[in-house]
Parts: sequence; structure tokens; C-alpha cells
Amino acid sequence: MLWLELTSVQQSKQALLQSEVKSLAFVVDKVLGDARLAIAQAQPLLGQPCNTTLEKKLNIIPTRYPHLQSLNFTQGNTIYCSSLLYNKGYTLSPALSLQQGIRVDRVITSPHDFIMMLYVSYPAGRIFAASDVRIIVERIKNMAFSDRIVLRMNDKILTASGVKPGSLQESHFSHYIKAESNNKLYTIAWRKTELGDALAVIAHSWRYIAMIIASALVSSILLWLLLSHRASLPHHLAVAIRRNEIQPYYQPIVCAKTNRVIGAEVLARWQHCEAGSVSPDIFIPVAERAGLIADLTKGLLDLVVIDIQRSVTVFKPGFKFNLNISHAHLVKDSFYSFIGTYSGVFREQNLQLVFEITERGEIEVNDDISNKIDYMKIHNVGLSLDDFGTGFSNLSYITGLRPENIKIGRMFINLISEGKNTPLVDCVVEMAQRMRIQTTAEGVEHKYQVDYLRSKNVDFFQGYFFSRPLSFANFIRFIRGYQVVT
Repeated sequence: MLWLELTSVQQSKQALLQSEVKSLAFVVDKVLGDARLAIAQAQPLLGQPCNTTLEKKLNIIPTRYPHLQSLNFTQGNTIYCSSLLYNKGYTLSPALSLQQGIRVDRVITSPHDFIMMLYVSYPAGRIFAASDVRIIVERIKNMAFSDRIVLRMNDKILTASGVKPGSLQESHFSHYIKAESNNKLYTIAWRKTELGDALAVIAHSWRYIAMIIASALVSSILLWLLLSHRASLPHHLAVAIRRNEIQPYYQPIVCAKTNRVIGAEVLARWQHCEAGSVSPDIFIPVAERAGLIADLTKGLLDLVVIDIQRSVTVFKPGFKFNLNISHAHLVKDSFYSFIGTYSGVFREQNLQLVFEITERGEIEVNDDISNKIDYMKIHNVGLSLDDFGTGFSNLSYITGLRPENIKIGRMFINLISEGKNTPLVDCVVEMAQRMRIQTTAEGVEHKYQVDYLRSKNVDFFQGYFFSRPLSFANFIRFIRGYQVVT
């Protein structure tokens, strides 16, 4: 029995390790892919005189890609034009002056941090795109097997502890499995799990039990201590975003007519290393006040993209992923590049990204907001108005925002009782139908609520009656094993 248990644990750990290798490859390919797209967009400008007009055009391109720091035109070893003005005239060392390929080093745009430089040569000259490698290092750092996985780019090794010179030919990498990317630009290497690792898990299981008991005892105290120092909460949150501690959970959305899972709302969950689970009702308002909400949303979406890339065959064409967007994020100029970046990823997978607007304050639906809504629609990003009829979400927003869907809030759903009509819910549903807007009932917990809402021709259901929010692995299991609810 012990041998079977050891084998089972080892197989599970090995499967997780393989999954993490694939997710790392996706992150690296995303950074490289963005750099290639930016270079392709800049190529028609190559060879033109480096004047103010050209510099302005170059400045715009990196704003479309979250990890791109700069675009640079070179002749010989000299940068003659750049999206960063102080790069202009800089002479590259021979080691950094490649014709084609990739290099990781400290140079120009980031004197204290490493950057990745992707070089492409054309008849009119060379372009190199400089990208931030911290997302790659952070991805390795936050893996369950961070001590077993490394990434080689040219003569640099990226590990959980950072970037260092080195080669995978060194003796301590001799037992690592190595996989070179199709484009030959990088190699991922990892050390397989051993039976001894599985034995350690089993032998020390009593410690985990003790830790769980202790954690349950002190978590509420730690959370109180954390929140009692509210001035430091934005700092804790910024660190959590940087470390990818804000994780996506998925609550299924079910079609009322077919009883099939047609999408999911992505919900942010923060498991603080000391305080335990921190409620979104606490950290989302903090993120908005501290100017962190855009970074939080981007980080969450990056993790969602990694998740769906691993299991894209599970989802039928048009499967929806709904994500809350704050007004504080919507008003930023960078929202255009944000849409462009992520809409393309979902479109390539034949999936749909839907933004849900939820407001704690009133939205001014001006020309800027209206233009961004139009831009979303052009890029096949859906719009849903969350918690309709509560707070500031009202009829005027439907006219200004033109959503495809409104979500009937829990407050209305809780009005439904067995054997009685609910005029308020009826009015909301009827109004939406007349305006040809789909409806989603949130917070559905009982069968009599499902029956009543179905009789009123509500389009979609979401709530604990079907499922609580799930980790991605459990969400995939839910979809695969879902039995139609009638």
C-alpha cells in the first residue's frame, strides 16, 4: 500500500510539474509574441529620418503591449531612433549588437533590472524590442516547483531567484530534462520529481494537519492585525499583485433554455500569506483608491489566459469569460491597448471576453467612455451591466453604455418566494426583453428561484444552486462532469 501511495503521489507531482512547464512556455511566448508584433508594426518606419514625427509614432506602439519597454532602430552599433528619447545615440557593445535573435542583459532602458532584447534585421536596418523579464521570473517564483524549473535565453539563466549568467551545460543541470522552443530562442529545463519527494510528503503529512489547525486558530487574528493597519494595506496589495497572489476563481454561468454551461464569471481571490483569505469587498476598493485596479485586472487576466491555454479544447466556440472592470480602469487612456491585447488572445481561441461594469460611484457616460464602448464592440468584447437596479446601475446607464446583458442582482433574486409573484423582477426582465438585452440572474440558490426565473424567460443563471466559484482545475472538472439541472 505504501508503494502504491508513493507512486500515486509521484505521478500527481510529475503531472503538475509538466503543467507548470507548459504554462511557463506560454508566458514566454506571449512576451516574445508581443515583441514580434511591435517590431512588425514599427518596420514600415525603419529608414525614415528620426524626427519628432517618427519618435511620436514609435512612442505609441509599446503602449499596446504591457511588458514592452521600448522599440529601437539601429545602424551599425548605434541606436539612431527610439521610443525612449534618452536611448537615441547610444552605442551598443559588440555583445549586445546582434543581427538576429535574443539577448537578456542590463542595458539602457533598465540599468537596475534585466530586459530581454529581441533583434530583427531588415534591409533598411535593425530593430530591437526591449521587454521586461520580471513577469517570467515572477512566474517561475510562484510555481509549486520553482526550485526545479529554469529558463535559458542565450547566455543567461532565469530562475526563481532572478537572472544570472550561465549555461545548461553546467554539471548541476546534467540531470535536468531540456526542451528547446520551436523558434530556438529559449530552452526550459526541469528536474523530475523522485520517489523520495513523495515519501517526504507522506512522512510529513502530520505537519500539514497541524499547520491547518494552527492556521484556522490564528487566521482571524492575523486578518484583524492586517486590517488594523490600513495605511499598509495598499502596500500588501501591491506586493500581492506583483507576486500573482490574486488568483482567478470561476463561477459557472448556465443557459436557462439549454441548461448548459456557456461561460463563467472570473472572480478575484486573495490568499494572504499571513492573514489568510482577504475578502474582495476589502481589497477591491483599496485597489481602486490606491490606483492599483488596472494592474490587478491585468494580472488576473494574464492568469486566466494561462489557464484557458492549458485546456482550450474543453470550451465550445463562443464560451464566455466575464470579468469585472472598474470605472477607474475604464477612464485610463491605456484601456485601448488593454482591449487590443486581450481581445485578440480570446478571439484566437474562439472564446469571448465580456467586461462587467460594477460601480460604487456614479459613472459619467461621456464621449470618452462611449468611444471605448465602441472600441470594445469592434474587438468583439462584450459588455454586461452588473447588479442592475441597485446603487448607481440604473436605466440611464442602459442608454449610455448599451450593454448586451444586464445582471439582475441578488437583492432582486432574494425577493422571489415560493408560490408568489415578484413584480419588481418581472419589470426588470420585461424591460430588458423589450430592449433586446439578455438577462442573467445572479445569486440563484434555490430551485424555486430557477423555476420562477425560467418561467419569465430569463436567459442565464449564476449562483450557488449550480456551483460556488471554483479554482480552474475544479472548474474544468465541473464542466466535464456537469449534469443538466432541470
